[in-house]
Amino acid sequence: MERDYLQFDLQKPPLPFVGNKMRWWRALRPLIEALPRGARVFDAFTGCFAVAKLLQRFGHGLRIVANDCGRYYRNRLDVVKDTNRVISEMLAAGAHHVTRYYKRYSPEVERRLVDICATGRDQISCRVNLYCGKTTIRAKCRLVPYDEDACAHWIDGLEVCDLCLDASMAASYAGFDLVVLDPPYRRTPASWGQGEYIGRAPCLAARAFCAEMMRAARGSVWLFDEPDSDLVAQAMALGAVLRDRPGTRNRQHAHEVMCEIRRIPNAYADLPLFAYASKKGIAI
Repeated sequence: MERDYLQFDLQKPPLPFVGNKMRWWRALRPLIEALPRGARVFDAFTGCFAVAKLLQRFGHGLRIVANDCGRYYRNRLDVVKDTNRVISEMLAAGAHHVTRYYKRYSPEVERRLVDICATGRDQISCRVNLYCGKTTIRAKCRLVPYDEDACAHWIDGLEVCDLCLDASMAASYAGFDLVVLDPPYRRTPASWGQGEYIGRAPCLAARAFCAEMMRAARGSVWLFDEPDSDLVAQAMALGAVLRDRPGTRNRQHAHEVMCEIRRIPNAYADLPLFAYASKKGIAI
């Protein structure tokens, strides 16, 4: 029986990124369903395609263009079978299925796990967030093979490009009915090199693109970012509506919020807002 790839796990993509927006689906669904039929959407920094897939699932004939910066995610999807091989070998060598805290291995086992990781073509997924040193390996994820069938069809039906965006390119995409901006999350000088997947210069260029796009866009803009960031402050100055994800345990210290700049007629103008005030005093 053929699988329906519009029906997927609303908790996470088949090959997830940390910080993906799949758990925003309850907040985003009414906004997506109210978008005009056939609206053109540009997902500028699609990551693991979470927002693009939600738009595809809940929208009405939307034309979605998702930008996979530098083909980073598709390269990982292409080698998921190899990644599963590495994970299986790691488990056979004595790795734990779930290690959300420090686990100690013997030096022999640790060397074996490190060597196995090195054989994989997708180093990020193969390591599964493993950090090694002094016979200690820390993992923040479940060491479980990925669903190869779901990965193979994850981006079906989407128009995909692989641009490295900067401020000079904003005008080229300002005509879309909706632009989704979810820039790289590493934005402070102290964090350079601690997990950025595109590097410092492209990260700065991406955030400059977001700043220029919010000014240039003729349609609506959705921005996802840290609540006290410069981009959120700019969006609020442009009249954005501030939203947070329902179910956030402590909204005063939320890691991420959504700013919505409405510039096209839509049916969701009267939808309730989620009360929020950031630790730096941004309020609605």
